[in-house]
Amino acid sequence: MSPDTSGNYMLNGTIRTQVTDKKDRKKKDIKIIFSNDTVQELVVDGNVIPPSDMDEYDATIDRVRSDMEQSHEELNKAEYELQQARGELDRARAEFERSREHAPELIGTA
Repeated sequence: MSPDTSGNYMLNGTIRTQVTDKKDRKKKDIKIIFSNDTVQELVVDGNVIPPSDMDEYDATIDRVRSDMEQSHEELNKAEYELQQARGELDRARAEFERSREHAPELIGTA
């Protein structure tokens, strides 16, 4: 099975991050609550941002979405590679067991 690259990643849950404000260079703690990829709540430094003011944070929200999607893709790729490695390990283990079963025959004919 190949990794999921459908791009159908949907954010659900709470994401906490920290960003540096470009204007005043201060770090801000951000909490975004997503439901079905929609921002339900945005909290900046402990202050709930009203929906009417959320557009000021569009770039930050977009970056969080992009980072999460990239992380999701990397996780899918790592899971795929792990499955491949497990398959190779299983094949090697089976080969080892077969060779072990035939080892007495090989020693007796040497």
